[in-house]
Amino acid sequence: MASDNTPTDQGVAVAIAEAYLNVLSGGSAEQLGPCLGRSAEQLLMGEDGRPYFITVTGVRSPAGGLYLHVCVSDRGWDGNVSVVRSAVIPFGAHGRRRA
Repeated sequence: MASDNTPTDQGVAVAIAEAYLNVLSGGSAEQLGPCLGRSAEQLLMGEDGRPYFITVTGVRSPAGGLYLHVCVSDRGWDGNVSVVRSAVIPFGAHGRRRA
């Protein structure tokens, strides 16, 4: 947070990335399929009133799970703040989440 209690660009980007990753991590293999091997993109306004560009990409892991990457960037509007958060989502042979 900035000294005037307004969120910093990086703080907003981190909050967005972690929220996206948290929601996506709960998805099934079928729900996450559109992210596999290609990027899904979205532009949204952060709580600071600035636009942030979100890119979500999934890559199949050798063990059958999914590497999920969320990148949030202000695309250089204010010094190019970029944040990446990643998770490994374990799925079994039939797309069911493994314990």
